[in-house]
Parts: sequence; structure tokens; C-alpha cells
Amino acid sequence: QLTIAPNSIENVALMSSEAYRFQGSSFQVEIEQYAGGSASVGTYAAVTDAGELSYVIFNAHNGRLTAWRRWNGQAPVQIGSITLNPTAHRYLRLREAAGRVYYETSPDGTTWTTRWNIAHSFSDLDSLHGMIGVQSWGSPGNNPVPGLIGSVGIVE
Repeated sequence: QLTIAPNSIENVALMSSEAYRFQGSSFQVEIEQYAGGSASVGTYAAVTDAGELSYVIFNAHNGRLTAWRRWNGQAPVQIGSITLNPTAHRYLRLREAAGRVYYETSPDGTTWTTRWNIAHSFSDLDSLHGMIGVQSWGSPGNNPVPGLIGSVGIVE
């Protein structure tokens, strides 16, 4: 369970302590309950470098599932956005194959749907980390709903 405090602007995150090789592998997260309670509370899953200067990320907030990327400290760029369906999007996966990152969702962790894919610009595929978190910004409200993470894994 990842929880933010009422009426606070914060980011509560867990990042893998060990870097791993992202090339040809994936980072997968089961989200039993997305964080919420207001339009400015969200849940995310990312693959990032240690300094969070380059990353690919799923971000769910305000009834939307969005995909973003950031390279070399530049401004984040949104890749896409769809209506969040907590059942159909219970599992989120970021997968690398042949120089591309695939943003995929699944209701069961077995059958995957590719939502978006992009060519990546990670400088070192051998030194990346998986990260999950909940965050708040703007006016998060006094009754935030925690994010419940069922499982997290790296599949090589």
C-alpha cells in the first residue's frame, strides 16, 4: 500500500535498489487499487535511470491512463492517454524490444494489449530501475485513496 497524506503535495515512491538490464526485458506491475480521491492524485509505474533524468512511465489519474517519456533531463512528453479501466488495466507492463518501448496493459497478467510504442533514447540499457509510486499535486483533497500494489516484477 502506498499512501499520501491528506491535503499534502508529495511523491511516495519505491525504486529497485539494483539496476537491471532493460534490453529485451520488461517491468510489470499489478495494481489492485489505483490511488485517487481527487483529480490531482495519481499512481505510476516507470523504468528510469537512477537520477530520473530519462524514463518511460505509465501515470493514472483523474480517470485517465497516460504514457510519458523523458530523455536526458528534457521536459517530459506525453505519448498517449486513454480512459482508465481498473479491471482491464490491472497489470501495467513496460517492455523493451529492438530499440522500442512498449506500453502494455492486461486484465490478468497473461494477455497483453499494446497501447503505445516509441523508439527509446536510454543511454545505458544496463543501468535502469523499476519504480512505482503515488503522487499528489495541486489540490489533492483531504481524503486520498491509497494505491494498492499486488505484485511487481522484472521479466527477462
